[in-house]
Amino acid sequence: MAIKADPAYAHKIWEKLSTWEPALGAWETTGEWDYLVWISATNLDELHNWAMDIRSWEGVRWTSSHQVWSGNKNGKW
Repeated sequence: MAIKADPAYAHKIWEKLSTWEPALGAWETTGEWDYLVWISATNLDELHNWAMDIRSWEGVRWTSSHQVWSGNKNGKW
């Protein structure tokens, strides 16, 4: 999930993301989005609920969710 934050809340959002239970990983990024969060939802309803949770955080401007159908990390998935 990509997250765009209000600059005034960027540090607070990062602190929350770094301890957010559903996150398997989180990265601060450059460009249009401020953060990328790796979550593994079991279905679209769960993904929607997590997106709504993040969108409710103070300072989150918007989010964008992207499904990954396959991937590779160091030769493993």
